Amino acid sequence: MIKSILIATLLLISLNAFSMILAYVDFPPYSWQENGRAKGVQIQIVNSIFKNAHIELELIYLPFKRAYQDVKEGKIDGLFNFYQTSERLRWFDYSASFIKNPLVIFKKNNRQIDINNLQDLKVGVMRGYTYGNDFDNASTFTRYIIDSHESAFLLLKKNRIDVYPCDYRVGKWHIEKLALQKEIDSISQPLKIMDGHIGFTKGVHQKNIQKINTAIMNMIKSGEIETIIKTALNHHDNQPRSK
Repeated sequence: MIKSILIATLLLISLNAFSMILAYVDFPPYSWQENGRAKGVQIQIVNSIFKNAHIELELIYLPFKRAYQDVKEGKIDGLFNFYQTSERLRWFDYSASFIKNPLVIFKKNNRQIDINNLQDLKVGVMRGYTYGNDFDNASTFTRYIIDSHESAFLLLKKNRIDVYPCDYRVGKWHIEKLALQKEIDSISQPLKIMDGHIGFTKGVHQKNIQKINTAIMNMIKSGEIETIIKTALNHHDNQPRSK
């Protein structure tokens, strides 16, 4: 009897060690939900990472703020796409970076904006997001807190905000969806190239993170991640590069 209980306990521990629950958020064309199914290039990449790491994966769709809090509290194991900051390092562990996200400034077509001088401008920022430490700590412009990319571009159209920093591909996706190509464009020089990670509950998943990082490094080296990105995002791949 005791032997049977011990075997069952070890089996449960083994299963828990090789299965994880991650949240993904509304971040098209990288991730979104359509008819109850996870879609997007990051969904493909993360599924491949976990397959190569031999870890069972369950994906759930959550608003970013809820996903952030649930991972922080250990209710679920992780979330993506997740950027690294000194503040977040207190609460989260990170995978190796598996994607580069070019952060650019979107503006009205007829506006001349100096990317190095946003002083006195009304800048739309997504609630809970980070744009890099320098931008997050800047005090020379007015922040207008926004809860969705779509609302940000509509506010930009109506001149309620002057600029909106956003991932290049995400911005282009929403501009096309809203048919705003003739009204809104982006500054070609990136504000910052952000490293995309998977974020995990602090201090809980070190062994799995090691397996995941090995899978990421092997997939980068083999070109597998780059192939997934190019295949999935060919339409959006004329992206700006850092100088």
